[in-house]
Amino acid sequence: MAKVAQCEANMLGIIQDSPNRKDSSTQVTRILFRNNGSQWEILNTMDKLREIKTDSSRWTIINHGQSIGKLIIRDDIQLRFPDCDWCFTRDKLFRPIFVGEKIRIPDEDNKFGDWVRNFPNRPLVIVSQPQYADEEKWAELDVADSVLANLYPKLKEIIKHPHHCEGPPDYAALQIELKQSDIEAFTAYSNNRGDMLVSASFHPKHLECDGPLDKTWYPIWFFVADRTEMIGFNLEFLDAGDYDGDGKTEVIFEYTGYNEDGYVLYEPESGKKYEYLWKYH
Repeated sequence: MAKVAQCEANMLGIIQDSPNRKDSSTQVTRILFRNNGSQWEILNTMDKLREIKTDSSRWTIINHGQSIGKLIIRDDIQLRFPDCDWCFTRDKLFRPIFVGEKIRIPDEDNKFGDWVRNFPNRPLVIVSQPQYADEEKWAELDVADSVLANLYPKLKEIIKHPHHCEGPPDYAALQIELKQSDIEAFTAYSNNRGDMLVSASFHPKHLECDGPLDKTWYPIWFFVADRTEMIGFNLEFLDAGDYDGDGKTEVIFEYTGYNEDGYVLYEPESGKKYEYLWKYH
């Protein structure tokens, strides 16, 4: 695939089911990040978005590093609270116009959604320039016991107050010492060099608790290669591709937590992370 010229800054966004319950059968888009030639910029203010001509761009819809459709974006969805600065990242949505058939991929495993509910369809990455190939070939794999053993010391540092919750009727919470048998790997991906992205944390057998859990008890994502690095909590792998044309793959995750949702762009090579997040109150 041809490289995109530096003057044509690639933008990265998402097409997803509408978060509006009254309009949940429709789809909306969010414009999240723009590459400025040296790094990514988070497009989380009106001033940053004013510089972008969205209506003239034909965006590519991506799934697993492959183009699956095209769309045009229209900036004609009104902000619900235009004077609320912190509401902007939550409420700034664009209307997609598909070039050809509408693209939807059902979320059969109920992995994706927001703080309030799951959505019928999974979000999909969109790019403003045709730069998205995953030459590193990231693919899902089973996690070897040796990988979990390597992550155990890291998880023990992060999960500072492990408990076992008994579940109903009393939901008694008993503090325990975290052993390797108390952790589990949930999802993992590997590239053609053997680098890995691994989601692991507290085993679900401990989590029949009453009330919100400590965030460290939820799946935690790590990059595992010549270094082991924590990426973040409450993430779900969306896609991987070389979105900036530097020959190195970036990874985008959906994030959802207590009173907070968003998307995270991660560069495995450098460890840099860019977060487009919003709250509800």
